[in-house]
Amino acid sequence: MKKLRHTFSKKTLYAMCLILLAGCAATAIVHRGSISQKKLQDGVYSADYRKGPVKAVIEVEIKKNKILSVNILEHRTMRGQKAEAVIPNRIVQAQSTDVDVVSGATYSSLAIMNAAQLAIDKSAVADE
Repeated sequence: MKKLRHTFSKKTLYAMCLILLAGCAATAIVHRGSISQKKLQDGVYSADYRKGPVKAVIEVEIKKNKILSVNILEHRTMRGQKAEAVIPNRIVQAQSTDVDVVSGATYSSLAIMNAAQLAIDKSAVADE
């Protein structure tokens, strides 16, 4: 049986290491929380958020300074589908994007919460 031998140049190894490290880089931090202290404009707002291979595009409806609904327009995930039915309801019930993640769907939960927060931030009224 023949042994296969691979040789890589230093430049190739360096490039491979950079690619691996870039994949491990931290994503932007979104400060999630309650909307009770914010003044929000009525309307429907959308935003997206990506964490690693997981992406969520969310639509949030705001009325009278309350979150009426959180809808998932797109959700790319490998095993996080179970977060789709749970996280939007938790956000509406808590009136906050700082809710518990779904076990086994952590990245999907975070992507949905962060996209929802970014959509809510779009509705914020600037202080006068």
